[in-house]
Amino acid sequence: MHNKLHTGNIRCEWILFLSTTFQLTFSDRRHLLTAAGSLMVAQALAQPQPKLKISVFSKHLQFLEGEALAQGCAEIGCDGVDLAVREGGHVEPATVVADLPKLVKQIRQQGLDVPMITTGIIDAETPHAEAVLQAMTELGIHHYRWGGFKYDANQNIEAQLDALKPRIAKLAALNAKYKAGAMYHTHSGVGQVGASIWDLYYLLRDFDPKAVGVNYDIGHATVEGGSTVSTSLASICRESR
Repeated sequence: MHNKLHTGNIRCEWILFLSTTFQLTFSDRRHLLTAAGSLMVAQALAQPQPKLKISVFSKHLQFLEGEALAQGCAEIGCDGVDLAVREGGHVEPATVVADLPKLVKQIRQQGLDVPMITTGIIDAETPHAEAVLQAMTELGIHHYRWGGFKYDANQNIEAQLDALKPRIAKLAALNAKYKAGAMYHTHSGVGQVGASIWDLYYLLRDFDPKAVGVNYDIGHATVEGGSTVSTSLASICRESR
């Protein structure tokens, strides 16, 4: 998550190169897969790959709380927990200062990591946004999911995107203050900013990706783009976390 996003250990720029260089007939697809496999083997031989760590999104374990949540995550073999720090989540934003340190301590006592949290932050004006950032970074957590922008079907798309940029700029500045990185989660669906990916590239290309980046959801991207996933992923490699 913290390193540049890879797909099957092949850098996403390579996937784009391979996809656009060859005419993908049935036979060529076999050659492409062979070439991709060779690249994976070559990279694996060149340097040892770190163990892939799996973190569970705590939303799926909403029926567990506190110590039970920590123990449950350890028992199912997870390496870490992505905590829902939002209204209705395991930690409410209004009580984040008191509740987040306690829950993170319980999780870490089970030998698990908390590499990120998922928030309800849309921009810097979201209630309790700064309190959430301060609380998480004081605990050594520096990445969080953000998002939630929606299109108005009756308004010009480009104008709407341009209007979002100042809001993103304020959030980027707030993140920089706390050395936090916001990762915009990509959802599929009508009216979702970021569903088509190109709009996120347009929105974020002028910002520091360490401050505002992308949490690229391969499942949602496949729903939206199908066979164009490699292209959309390559377009936001710089921003992906």
